[in-house]
Amino acid sequence: MNDLPTKRDIANSLVGGTLCFLSAVFLSSFVDLLLEQILLYFGISGVTAFESFSIAKAIIFFALVHLICGFISGLYTGYVTEKGVKITLFITGQIGFMGFFIYMTLLSKVYFVGHYYLEVISLPLLGNLLGVYLGGYTIRWKSGEE
Repeated sequence: MNDLPTKRDIANSLVGGTLCFLSAVFLSSFVDLLLEQILLYFGISGVTAFESFSIAKAIIFFALVHLICGFISGLYTGYVTEKGVKITLFITGQIGFMGFFIYMTLLSKVYFVGHYYLEVISLPLLGNLLGVYLGGYTIRWKSGEE
């Protein structure tokens, strides 16, 4: 029952985490611009002043950024990993989350106020981990049935 990952699996997990981080950076800026353009097109950019908009934006980012980038990196990591899939997928999700969190902190887009922990820590972490496991086990579907 030796399910520990090899050094090669850890290295591939690092590559998958980097892929998760880079896709999160690209998708977050793309979704932010897309959401702004949609609000301007419909003439309702004033809704950004309300608190419920920040909650809705966090949910939109959870679905369109963190789940997708986790899924992409999970597909890669699940494809190249030989042993210890659960551990390597967890490492991949954590690396992607930490990279994106540090990136957002350096850009000063993170405010450490009470209710922001949901959209700064909880949803991105949950989205990355769920996406990574969904992608990793999607690509390894046959091995899960055996």
